[in-house]
Amino acid sequence: MNATFNETDDDSPPSIVAPILSLDSVARLMFQVVSVSVNVTAASTLPPIESENDPLQELIDKINRAQQEECDRIANSCENRSLYTWLVGYGFIFVFLLALFGNVVNLLIYNSDHIKYYIAIRMLCTRLLMNSLTLICMLPQALRIISAWDSGSYIDELYWIYYPYQIYLVNLFGFCAMWLTVLMTAECYLHVFFPSHSKSLCTKKNLSRSYLIIISVGALLALMYKFNRSVTMSTHCNRVIPTIHASEAFIMVCLEKVHTFANLLLAIIVPMGLLLFMAASILWKLVLKKTDFVSHFTAEKRCVTRITLITTGLQLIAELPPIPVFLYATIFGPAVTNEPAICVWNTIAVFLGLCNVSLSFFVYLVFSDKFREMVKTGLSDLMPCFSSPRSLAHYSNETNEPKVRTNLLAREQIRIKPSETESSVCTETYLLNEKSSTNDDSFL
Repeated sequence: MNATFNETDDDSPPSIVAPILSLDSVARLMFQVVSVSVNVTAASTLPPIESENDPLQELIDKINRAQQEECDRIANSCENRSLYTWLVGYGFIFVFLLALFGNVVNLLIYNSDHIKYYIAIRMLCTRLLMNSLTLICMLPQALRIISAWDSGSYIDELYWIYYPYQIYLVNLFGFCAMWLTVLMTAECYLHVFFPSHSKSLCTKKNLSRSYLIIISVGALLALMYKFNRSVTMSTHCNRVIPTIHASEAFIMVCLEKVHTFANLLLAIIVPMGLLLFMAASILWKLVLKKTDFVSHFTAEKRCVTRITLITTGLQLIAELPPIPVFLYATIFGPAVTNEPAICVWNTIAVFLGLCNVSLSFFVYLVFSDKFREMVKTGLSDLMPCFSSPRSLAHYSNETNEPKVRTNLLAREQIRIKPSETESSVCTETYLLNEKSSTNDDSFL
């Protein structure tokens, strides 16, 4: 990566601000849209001379107007507008703090002794880790947007050196988080439609293979951002303007086109299509189609289904809005993102992607009584001096009487006697409270 800093005005100053960095898959593709420099002849600093029919003066006035329009365009770019600063800058800081708290509490709860061995919990913890790492990598950009340091300073220089690595890591972690969401929804789909095969498919070995494939493909797709991006800095219109460049070699141009198509297919179309299909199928099977299968559903199963569908819905809401912006920019060029309507749409889409990273904990907290109880119990264990005697008790069945539950893989009720450490926490798996995965981890 090359980062060049020029402190003087150029004859052909770059005029585009660095592209938007965001969490959602579509906006991440915007990184491949390379900034295009606009050649503008340097204007004279002398005041205009009043002279009618003077060709030289008319040329000077024309150059002055062109340069003023260029400076106005830079000042009115999407990144310099207040909505972008408040949502993607200050809004990100707020979302970051919420996500930091929620993800840490989630990881503490999901790593408790009685549930941490479940495969679904492992996927969920990995997804939370990917989201947390994504937010950490995004933090420097938010600080730059809110002007935490001066433009052109040494810290700003370090940020633009870090920028290609930021693009690489954000795309890698975002790609992994998207496909982990698909895997969790697929597990839910298997337990609903193919309960007899779910045990043989949802194993630790298959999960490890899935992790390896996801990480390998994500790392390969993100390599283009690391090795075919360079940043140059120049002073223009009393501003330090960063410009993102890509190689113009024929091979690299062809690779960029292949990369764009592959990223669009693997990071957007395929995972979004799978999420839509599986979520709609689960909704149809459990809600719209009234069968005997649904009548055997326990309250825990309905809760898990509701949370899974809500999580998938939030993912779709966050990922779909940037698609029109991406298509529009692909057809008409990246400068269209500075148009007022497109800027507002794209800014809101970016903010939705940020929110999607931090909402899982709060969604579970709102829609699951058992999860709230687990949070209360977990916080009680961490801060016993602030806990009431009732909350200090472990969240488990307080009687030794066997409880009638519905086996989620069978069509008939069976009696399962809970163990002392058993918890019926409601998470993104159907079988969380039915069998200890310590003895049979492939049960999920």
